[in-house]
Amino acid sequence: MRRYRCFRDIIANILLEIRNSGKRVSEISRAVGIPTDRCRRAIEFLIQRGLIGEKDGLLYITEKGMQWLETYSRLIELCCKSR
Repeated sequence: MRRYRCFRDIIANILLEIRNSGKRVSEISRAVGIPTDRCRRAIEFLIQRGLIGEKDGLLYITEKGMQWLETYSRLIELCCKSR
């Protein structure tokens, strides 16, 4: 059984998935393990905030998305180290 993931964890998983190469929504959905409709909503959220961009039908992480991912990863690391 998959553990509960908050919206920020799902966003981080999406950004990690497209960090190295552009992917289609269906590929991201399968890799992240969420339904395609939920993935589309999350992707729209990310596009509106400038964290990902679209080119030729593929989704790519932006510089702002990389910064968000690095910051979120540091935050998780700090929280886990304090336990």
